[in-house]
Amino acid sequence: MTLGSSLNLCKRMREAGCLPNTQSCMFLIRLCKKQEKVQMALVLWKDMVEKGFVSYIWVSDVLFDLLFYLGKFEEAKNCFLQMVEKGHKPSNVSFRRIKVLMELANRHETLKILSKKMGIFWPIVQECGKTEREAPWPTFELRLCLHC
Repeated sequence: MTLGSSLNLCKRMREAGCLPNTQSCMFLIRLCKKQEKVQMALVLWKDMVEKGFVSYIWVSDVLFDLLFYLGKFEEAKNCFLQMVEKGHKPSNVSFRRIKVLMELANRHETLKILSKKMGIFWPIVQECGKTEREAPWPTFELRLCLHC
């Protein structure tokens, strides 16, 4: 199946009020990567976000892979922020990759914004019955309390 015919099928599904399932979205984005069609992948992502698609994590990993591969850091940042705004935590793998690539691209301000947003999902640490956050602006590092 070619990218064009796959996207036409996806378009017909959208017109009928359906979204492709998680596996189909991942397949479509991988096809977009092979043909370097970032805009098509971002249109699919936009539809997912607007229609309330719930399986963001797997699809976002594939999308981030495409965006990083093509050096589309701003688009990756925007997709990351959309996920967080919808209450979905990006995978740790994606966050580590975006963190390293933003550092390599000297995009330190963007990295601070993304780290702060990722802090929303930072677990509240319980130490011997006392609940508190690790730091005022949590970093994305895991520390365990061995006393609980």
